[in-house]
This record gives sequence, structure tokens and C-alpha cells, in this order.
Amino acid sequence: MAYTVQQVLDIARIPLNDDDKVRYSDATLLTYFNNAVLICRQKRPDLFPGKLATAQMPLLATDTFPVNDTYMPYFANYISGMAETVDEEHIDNTRAGMFVQSFMMGLVQ
Repeated sequence: MAYTVQQVLDIARIPLNDDDKVRYSDATLLTYFNNAVLICRQKRPDLFPGKLATAQMPLLATDTFPVNDTYMPYFANYISGMAETVDEEHIDNTRAGMFVQSFMMGLVQ
């Protein structure tokens, strides 16, 4: 299944309990997503063959997820973790760190 970036953002909202998009805007989560793409390009350029290696950034919510779908959960975890690190009211640094660590570990598989 080919995911859109918006679908990844929506999946990232599940552990954030933000289905109604009140706590985090799409624009904020999209920024985290694009940061994850940049990190992924640096750590795993092999995941971006051909034109994807030089694709225009930032990606939009309507764009197709740029790497193999098996990496989608890791990107969603990164987005969730980054969102939690700035949520001072409900911050749980351990949980946020686990989300981001999941992303980084997923890249080395």
C-alpha cells in the first residue's frame, strides 16, 4: 500500500491522542516528518534511489511517502516523539525518547 504523507501524520497522532487535530497542527507534524526525511537521507541514502535522492523538499501532506512502506511506522514514531518533546504540559521524556530511538533503530535494519 502506498501511503501519503498525510496518512503518516494521522498515524503519528494515534499515540498522541490527537485524532481531532487540536493539540498539534498538520503543519507542525509535517515539519517533523520533513526533518525525519532529511535524517533518513543522511543515514540511509540507499533508500532514496534515482530522483528521490534529489527530490524537492519540503514534502507536502499530499505527497507519496518517499521510501519503502515498511519504514512508515518508524517515521510515525519519530513524529510522535518529536511532538511529545515540545509538549511541556504532558511531557514524558522517556516515552518521547523511545519513539525517536525507534526511528533511528529502524533505519539500520
